[in-house]
Amino acid sequence: MAPKQFRLDRRIILGMGVLALLGLQSAAAGAARDSGWKLAKRGNEPGNRFELYYREVAGSGYDRYRLEAVVDEPIERVIQAIQIRNVDDQYLDKGLTRSFVHRADGDDSLTYFEMQLPFIKDRDVTLRTKRGFDEEFRVYRDEWWTANEEAPPLRKGFVRMVESVGFWEATPAGDNRTYVVYESHADPGGRVPSWIANSILGDQVISQMVTLRRILDDRHTDVASPPPLR
Repeated sequence: MAPKQFRLDRRIILGMGVLALLGLQSAAAGAARDSGWKLAKRGNEPGNRFELYYREVAGSGYDRYRLEAVVDEPIERVIQAIQIRNVDDQYLDKGLTRSFVHRADGDDSLTYFEMQLPFIKDRDVTLRTKRGFDEEFRVYRDEWWTANEEAPPLRKGFVRMVESVGFWEATPAGDNRTYVVYESHADPGGRVPSWIANSILGDQVISQMVTLRRILDDRHTDVASPPPLR
């Protein structure tokens, strides 16, 4: 099911900015207190600070994860890095391949993924992705959801994922810094014990932020213009 149209409330945006300026720990604590998130892990290494949260999802044995971080880069560069990650295969996770089924103006795409996984059968999933930028509040959002109804036929040896939904969100945090949120929930399908899947999914969420920071380190040239909100 496609997510609701991305709309921004002035109070929400101002609140996000204040939380970011007060610091990551205060923002994350607020998210955990207000939305049932529980702290799973905190990264304190210089250049890799983050807070990872999880919460149970009704009707699912697999948790939803949320990673929050403040990146020492302006929002334009963070947007560029997120977009590069979406199209440049050198930044794909190990064992992951993708093919673009459809791409319209770069803002709306349909992508087929195959995942080679240790210990369990390989998976595949088709995702629709949409991105938008609110110029008034300078908030960028890149979200995806499962679109298996548009997937190619299942290949032998693969199990189709039941669900993969989530988003990137970037908000200015002052002084050329950006407050970044990465949130996702996945159901791998088949018979995968929840404790195994949740461990893998949590590590994958952390790896997304590691990759984003690697792209920022690798790319110090042109800054992409934010795409229009649609």
